[in-house]
Amino acid sequence: MPPSQEADVTALVQRLEELRHDFHQQLVEPRQYWQLHYGPVRIRRRLSPRTVTSTFLSFCLLTLTSGIVATFFDSTQDLGVALVVAAVFTGGSFLIQAWTSQIEVEHALYTQLSDARQRDMLETYAKEMNAVAARIAAADPRFFPADGTAPDQ
Repeated sequence: MPPSQEADVTALVQRLEELRHDFHQQLVEPRQYWQLHYGPVRIRRRLSPRTVTSTFLSFCLLTLTSGIVATFFDSTQDLGVALVVAAVFTGGSFLIQAWTSQIEVEHALYTQLSDARQRDMLETYAKEMNAVAARIAAADPRFFPADGTAPDQ
């Protein structure tokens, strides 16, 4: 591939990554804030669902591990059993909450996509991303093979 064409492909790939980043900042990141409002007190913190999930699951695993270890000692055996049972019930509760949360996210996404302004924004990003991807594919088919296979690594 001539150096000028390779530079064009590199620039196009960079533009596609910029579009993906802008899309993420405009439509995804603003929805990753956890908020608590109680009267005049407002707490707002950026937490991704992955962070909350990791924290909760770490706590559950710590409780389960502590319970298992505590069951091996006579003086803390009852406490160990209680911790294991609590960890099992907490894990089940977490699964129900995760499912409910996912359903809420899906409903919120459908609602947001029905908003005309956001739909126009999505169309704008999609058109430009598709145009850039088509130009990349025309310049260098390794990035987007016509047979639908994954690009070469």
